[in-house]
Amino acid sequence: MGSYPFHSETMNFVQLTLDDLQAYSATISDQNREEFGEPQFKPSQKSIRAVYEAMKSGQWFTKAEISFHSKLPEHSVAARLSDLNKKGIGHERKKAQEGSLYVYRLAQNRS
Repeated sequence: MGSYPFHSETMNFVQLTLDDLQAYSATISDQNREEFGEPQFKPSQKSIRAVYEAMKSGQWFTKAEISFHSKLPEHSVAARLSDLNKKGIGHERKKAQEGSLYVYRLAQNRS
């Protein structure tokens, strides 16, 4: 059947389960990541892309710094970091050297 949701010679559509569709979507996402070297974001995911772009240098940032660079409020940055995790783009967190602030960076093992 290949990696398409229909048989290409007869164009007969087959019944797919949600698991089939999620696996197909994950396969396409992985292929895009390998081909283009960066994660793909939907147009509706502008704020997630903004946080990714602000952090992709690999440096450590506070939420305030990510907020400044992404032009998003700090409380939104926390939610977008969670959204990046859901897309398989993890982040690391550690306590800043002074004070009670935490700093964040994209995980080093990302694709």
